[in-house]
Amino acid sequence: MSGSNWNGGETFEEGDNIRVWNPSTTEYTIYYYYTDDSHLYDGWYDMGGAEYFDDCAENADGLEAGWNAWYQSKGVVAPTVTMSGAIAPEDDVSITILGGGYSLISNPFPVNFQPNDANAVDWGDITGGETFEEGDNIRIWNPTTTEYTIYYYYTDETHLYDGWYDMGGAEYFEDCEGNENGIAAGEVFWYQSKALPGTSHKIKFLNPTK
Repeated sequence: MSGSNWNGGETFEEGDNIRVWNPSTTEYTIYYYYTDDSHLYDGWYDMGGAEYFDDCAENADGLEAGWNAWYQSKGVVAPTVTMSGAIAPEDDVSITILGGGYSLISNPFPVNFQPNDANAVDWGDITGGETFEEGDNIRIWNPTTTEYTIYYYYTDETHLYDGWYDMGGAEYFEDCEGNENGIAAGEVFWYQSKALPGTSHKIKFLNPTK
């Protein structure tokens, strides 16, 4: 990861922060950008243990494709962040969802996708139900209303109408105004699993170039 206008410092309060959601602890793990006059040890460090990001046990593979982080800038000039590398053309990408909690995810491919399109995403062993309280939820931030728009996974014994529906109007996702183009490339959303804590399932995003 590279970029410009990053703000560093010798303390968490001075340096820019990145906050990575940990679904196991249901808390954010926070890292800050450390730098000093020598510039010998510049880099991202764990706020809790002051370990270099790469040395933290949970970061052995870095930030996984499809997972997201908040970036908090401490400066007055907007920073830029550049990610290097790409998903191999033949690869689909699977994301593990832990039961009973929230995961902060997005489509790892640079295309919009419709959540009810089986050619775009395989939701795996999703938990569905006839009500919002029973089915898994996805929550998408609406900057206009400054609220989340919530959808839930509906299913019943017939399985004739399985899919994602708007919690408010019980409309099929694609029929909701503003959803004609699906969820935008890079758009982040919360996934709330209604499965039992201690369980997990995988969501597989299907590579659109295959």
